[in-house]
Amino acid sequence: MKRVFCQSLVAAVLLSGFFGAVYAADGSQLRSEANSAKSDLDSVKNEIRTATKKLRLTQAERNKQQKSLKEAEAAIGKLQTSVSATEKETRERQSRVAVLRKRQVALSQAKREQLASLKADMQASYRAGRDDYFKLLLNQEHPALLSRQLRYFSYVQKARSERIDELDATMAELAAVEKEEAEQIVKLAALERKLERQQGQLEKAKTQRASALKVLNSDIANQDRKLKNLKKNQAALQNLMRRLERQAREADRLERERRAREAAAKNKPAPSTKEKPVWSQEPDYSVPYRGNCSLPASGGIRAQFGADRGGGLRWNGIVIAASSGAAVKVVKSGKVLYADFLRGYGKLVIVDHGRGFMSLYGYNQSITVKTGDSVSANQTVASVGDGSEGETGLYFETRLRGRPSQPGNWCNY
Repeated sequence: MKRVFCQSLVAAVLLSGFFGAVYAADGSQLRSEANSAKSDLDSVKNEIRTATKKLRLTQAERNKQQKSLKEAEAAIGKLQTSVSATEKETRERQSRVAVLRKRQVALSQAKREQLASLKADMQASYRAGRDDYFKLLLNQEHPALLSRQLRYFSYVQKARSERIDELDATMAELAAVEKEEAEQIVKLAALERKLERQQGQLEKAKTQRASALKVLNSDIANQDRKLKNLKKNQAALQNLMRRLERQAREADRLERERRAREAAAKNKPAPSTKEKPVWSQEPDYSVPYRGNCSLPASGGIRAQFGADRGGGLRWNGIVIAASSGAAVKVVKSGKVLYADFLRGYGKLVIVDHGRGFMSLYGYNQSITVKTGDSVSANQTVASVGDGSEGETGLYFETRLRGRPSQPGNWCNY
């Protein structure tokens, strides 16, 4: 293939170098060269058809893999949700254990103080002896004193009974606290094992997805490169063929003493025209500064708005190099128009802020809102992931009246 292409280019150079002599050349020889070029072109077209067919098959496999990737994204999202729930429950139980331990210390101190008080009271009663009470009952000489002493003994007994009841309540609560603390510790240990398993499953799913995506993207890139090269070869041969045909017609025109000038001019291929690129009609670079909001996530800018992304494409938004799992916060209040998976953007959230202004958040790991939800400024709507791009980060795009606009016109960075 390369040999044929080089030969064709050499022929073009020679013909261009001796353009003056071509007018006197034999038309049949030029037509022979043209036929040879057509044969080469047919060969290239066959290769292109073969490569295109193979590319379609590869793309069909990619679509199948994309479906699997979508399912993997959903599984990862569920695992991440489970991990977050487990972590939250673990924190709550740890907080409860801390409260229980603090209460346990307070109850133990109260128990010691109550026991010491009862002990002192019992020792005092022992020293006074039980005979005083009976002597008092038998003393009939001072009735008023008897009444006062009986009331005193009654108060002492009541206070002692209350302290005993308080001690019983303290010991019962202490036993309950110690029991609950032991149960919480057991549950915490189980939660830690569960969290470890979930994190292992999450890392395994991410590794498998990254590996499959890398192989898939490599296959598609190779096929795309091959097809582009073949199309370049086709275009070069088509250009050479057109030049040869023009020169053959010119030689015939000279041999027939310009009798076929008008006919040849009528059959001359019209120059190709190129349409204005759609990109130059789409983005709005002239939108004035309209906001003073912050970016939806923290991190450096990995891809700038309007930058070349290869293949004649440019970035309609920016890519923020945020950490995996970081919160994605909506830049302004609005209504969620879309919250689902979209090929090329992973899990995508689109928010309408009114007056023709919308913001888009892509490459997410999980989404915390749904279509139709109303959101307030700085509300978390997703967590940073890698979507289908294979790199951790957040894709952020702003649009005004349907056209991509510079995010810097709305957010400071």
